[in-house]
Amino acid sequence: MEQLSVLDIASGELTPVDNTHAGRQKEPALQQSVDLSLTAPPDRPAVEVGSETEVTITVTNRGPAPSPGTTLTVDAPPGVRLEELTTDTATCAPGTPQCDLGTVPPGTDVEITARLTGVTTGIQRVNWSVTGAVIDPNPTDNATGTIVPVEDAPPPTTPPTTPPPTTPPPSP
Repeated sequence: MEQLSVLDIASGELTPVDNTHAGRQKEPALQQSVDLSLTAPPDRPAVEVGSETEVTITVTNRGPAPSPGTTLTVDAPPGVRLEELTTDTATCAPGTPQCDLGTVPPGTDVEITARLTGVTTGIQRVNWSVTGAVIDPNPTDNATGTIVPVEDAPPPTTPPTTPPPTTPPPSP
């Protein structure tokens, strides 16, 4: 005969599981837990159309377990073009708005740099989100955004020219 018990970690007490409990009690369930979070600056200085700016995003696993299958996703509006995502610790495929961070150990920060180009004038909001293969019981800190104002480039200025003299030069 099989017998399972529940261990109260705080007191060390074992309580047998029996038929008086509703549901199937034969296989215990253990669910890992991770607390992913994402931080990024709320805004950036204005960038001109055709110019680039960089934003650094930090993904943190607050634990207590490792977070496998962790992915950063970028949602850039049409007014800003995502050129690339780079990091020293993960794979960011060129031309995609995602960065596969792999397994992020508990207590670890992963910094990702996004290189953006201004395309259309206006206030552009770039949204960032992070997900993992393990359920995060606190998903409210898994997404944020950064405002990137895009401005027209100033018109080119022409250097002032010196007008020719209006009086003839003195004769010798």
